[in-house]
Order: sequence, then structure tokens, then C-alpha cells
Amino acid sequence: MRLGCTIGVLLTFLFFVYLTIIALLPRSILTDLLLYEDEPVKSDVIIVLSGDQDRLEKAEHLYSDGYGAKVLISNALDGSMTPEAAREFGIAADDIIVEDEAGSTYENAEYTKEIVEEKGFSSAMVVTSDYHMRRTKVVFDRVYGDTGVRLTYVPYYHEYDDWSKRDNELAWEYYKWIGSLVAVW
Repeated sequence: MRLGCTIGVLLTFLFFVYLTIIALLPRSILTDLLLYEDEPVKSDVIIVLSGDQDRLEKAEHLYSDGYGAKVLISNALDGSMTPEAAREFGIAADDIIVEDEAGSTYENAEYTKEIVEEKGFSSAMVVTSDYHMRRTKVVFDRVYGDTGVRLTYVPYYHEYDDWSKRDNELAWEYYKWIGSLVAVW
């Protein structure tokens, strides 16, 4: 019973922190806190997280520029993120690895970790949307922490002129970010 109360208090506290952050901080700070980027470096595999085709296109550019020999599509059956779409972008069929069960960022990390370890990769470049990258980094760093795999994070930058018109997306990303922090710790 005591653990349940502690979790309830923690979740209530996090909810109020969430509301305070969204309500009080300027949009420019809120968006900057979501962003993270490393310089691309040659890696054994490029992991692209499901979402829109822009992420897959970014992965293809990195692949074509020689930053990775293989492309691992996480949640590969999610809409436009199929192996067929990857081939249409110019990724060779033999260089495509499919993970098709993840339903969350945490599961993206868990399931790709299994594949990365199974294939013996020692480095991976993770590609997702810019606003999703900080949360992705927190989760992947935690999940991959004991593997010795060097992770690099390279986002696809969406062309948002004004985040103030995207309040719902911004609030939703922070909500998921807090949930991810709770899940990994």
C-alpha cells in the first residue's frame, strides 16, 4: 500500500510540474529543451524510428553519405516506414533490417538493442524528428547503457515557422517525455 501511495504522489507532482512548465516557460525555451543533436559519425548501423517519411529520408541521406552500412527500421510496419519505402528512397534491400513490434520510444530502444547486440554492432546512429530527439536520447542512453554500443543522435529537422501554433504537439511531447523518464527509472 505504501508503494502505491508513493507512486501516486510522484505522478501527481510530475503532473503539476508538467503543467507549470507548459504554462510558464516561453515557447522558444520549451522547444529548445526538446532538441538534441550530435555530428554524424560513421556507425555500424543507422536506427530510424517510426514516424513520418522525413525520418526515413534523413536516414537514407546518412546511408548514402557513408555514415552507416545498414539501416534498422524500428516499428517498420508503421505506415510509411516500411522496407519498401526504404528501398524507394535508395536503401539496398540487403542493407535493411526490420524491427516490427515497437509501439513506443522505450520499446524502440529495447527491441533495437536486441538486434544490435545480436548482429554484433558496436555503434549506432539514431534518427528521429528534432522535437523527439531529447526524449529518444534519454531512453536510448538508459536502455543501451550496459552494452558498450556508441550511440550518436542525428535528427530530422522539421520546418516549423512558429511553435506557438503547435501548442498541442508541444504539450503532448512533454507529456510523453515525462512518461519516458518515469519508465526508464
